[in-house]
Amino acid sequence: MTIVKDILTQMPRLSKPQMKFMTALFASILALRGHVNFRNLARYSQYCERTIARQFRAPFEWPAFNRRLCQRVLAPTHTLMAAQDASCIPKSGKQTYGLDRFFNSCAGRVERGLEISTLALLDATRHCAYTLAVAQTPPVKAAFN
Repeated sequence: MTIVKDILTQMPRLSKPQMKFMTALFASILALRGHVNFRNLARYSQYCERTIARQFRAPFEWPAFNRRLCQRVLAPTHTLMAAQDASCIPKSGKQTYGLDRFFNSCAGRVERGLEISTLALLDATRHCAYTLAVAQTPPVKAAFN
């Protein structure tokens, strides 16, 4: 966990309680079995579900953290590329934020659901990808009505 602590100390807008929580969060994710959710995280960490939920509501600069992690782990001699991908998740209901009609390339048509866009760093030398940022695509209802 020393790499995580080093990176978290380099992030200027991070408070000490949030730094402590993030360190415990990464350790818990590595230790737990099954799904990563608040209840399972509470079983394997010193925090209760309510505290975990509160900490997840606080903003965290994931792109900055992931960028620093990639700079620390990847060798400068590796061939790197950037990639962007949009994924569509089928979803029914009426109250879910972001619910709209998006193109699903697996189905080859526009479907109702949620869409996320991912920005990743591809390492051609190791043949793997590292996610830098993920964002949910906001709905644009006027275009499909």
